[in-house]
Amino acid sequence: MKFRLLLLPLFCALPLTAPALEGRKAEAVEVTANQTLTNELWLAADSIKFRGTAERALFLQTMNAELGGQFHRDVWALADTIKFSGQADQALRVAARRSAEIAGHVAGGLMAMGETVHIQKAAYLGEGAVLFGQEIICEGVVSNRLIALGNKITLTGYVGGPARLIADEITLMPGAVIAGDVVYTSDKELFAGEGVTINGKLIRQTKTHLGFSLPTLTPLQVVLIQFGLFLAALFVGLPFVALFPLFTTRTVALLRTQPNKCLLTGGIALALLPMLGVISAVTWVGLPLGALLLGAFAMLLYLSKIIVAIPLAGRLFVRRGPTARPLSALPFLTVGLFLLYLGAALPIVGFAVQLVSVLYGMGAMVLALLSGEKGLRVSAPASPAPEPPPLNGFRP
Repeated sequence: MKFRLLLLPLFCALPLTAPALEGRKAEAVEVTANQTLTNELWLAADSIKFRGTAERALFLQTMNAELGGQFHRDVWALADTIKFSGQADQALRVAARRSAEIAGHVAGGLMAMGETVHIQKAAYLGEGAVLFGQEIICEGVVSNRLIALGNKITLTGYVGGPARLIADEITLMPGAVIAGDVVYTSDKELFAGEGVTINGKLIRQTKTHLGFSLPTLTPLQVVLIQFGLFLAALFVGLPFVALFPLFTTRTVALLRTQPNKCLLTGGIALALLPMLGVISAVTWVGLPLGALLLGAFAMLLYLSKIIVAIPLAGRLFVRRGPTARPLSALPFLTVGLFLLYLGAALPIVGFAVQLVSVLYGMGAMVLALLSGEKGLRVSAPASPAPEPPPLNGFRP
């Protein structure tokens, strides 16, 4: 999804009668063959039948989608069932809870996900395809690379490049043609029978070499990575503490006075914030709220160690740390961050160190944000009462 906030001045300069972005929500939507959409459209409906022309990008969320028109820009669709029989000049990206059927012409790349993904014989994919599903059937033409991941893959069509297949059961039917190598991962041996043409090599890879597994790191590499992360957190934490001293003071005070409450609040925030963000982002109406929640979650997740580092170092080295003067917490921040990232590099307790620091730090920041400005107002010391005026030349 493109980031369009930077284009806001341009949008404001356009005539009000021709907006560049249009959003709709309805029960059932049907776009006939003689209709043309000239604006980018975000559409949510119970069912969508599209037979017209979309000149700009299209974002759809529905239960059942039937897309048979012409699409000059990217198409994104989220539905229970999706049937695409139109023509897409650029990329097509669909996600279906049940089935995704592709029978049209896609000039750009295809990314399809569903319980069942079916590339029918009439389908033509101009650049390549990435397919995910329980059952994947590919009968059409894929002019470039094919990547398929599922439980069962059946290939009967044409692939103009290499094929990467990962499944428990892989079947190459007679008539299947693969112009490049076939690299597969499966518990069963794959044999190319009669009527199957593979111009490249047939290569089997074990599940530990899927091509995207994380490399094995030595202890020294882990320490070096954690040291780099420590320096990055330090460069973020120093200006953060200097720019927000009152907020830092409040969070550190909460960690010292109410650690159990911080831990509980952090667990709730860690569980709810990403879930609420994803749920809100499912619909285009709640997309801004979802982006805001996910962004706030990411910020709290990263800043949690910075907040925890100060009282951690203060507890280890002095009886009472710098809560009254946040700027004096910079040495404690450096030492505390170093200890946290050093603990994260340990092979057994590293994950526990990171999790505990995230829970405490996130909980303290959430509580500090909810408390608002409470505890920040510093009342001026009461001025001494004025002396009473002299009485008959004598002071009492």
